[in-house]
Amino acid sequence: MEIEENKAAIRRFLSQEVFFGEEESLAVVDEVFAPEVVWLAPGNGEVIYSGTGEIKAELRRYREVGGEIAILEQIAEGESVATRYRLEVGEGEQRRAFVGVTLSRFADDGKIHEYRVVVMDEPDDLIRIRGNGHN
Repeated sequence: MEIEENKAAIRRFLSQEVFFGEEESLAVVDEVFAPEVVWLAPGNGEVIYSGTGEIKAELRRYREVGGEIAILEQIAEGESVATRYRLEVGEGEQRRAFVGVTLSRFADDGKIHEYRVVVMDEPDDLIRIRGNGHN
């Protein structure tokens, strides 16, 4: 798969529709991730989750509280794509904002086989940038 196609697959997954839309949009998870995808700890590479079930479960939790997601920047080389994003979940005083980076490794079948996420609460003084930053 080409670099631009890999980046497009990540953009498709990290979208408002998939994170906060209708149940049918969860089919994108199966289109983008291999069935045996492993979600790895960022530091030591320990397997946190395996398979797409936990990804879908987390998306369902986001849908319950609502929110917004925006890709800020993507960098790709070879089989890997790094994506910087911003995620807000909840409403009112329950609203929380996060900034994070995902590192996705694609295989020859065009699907993500390894996925790493580094995420933190967004500092209050961080300038908020919305939209599809750099591609």
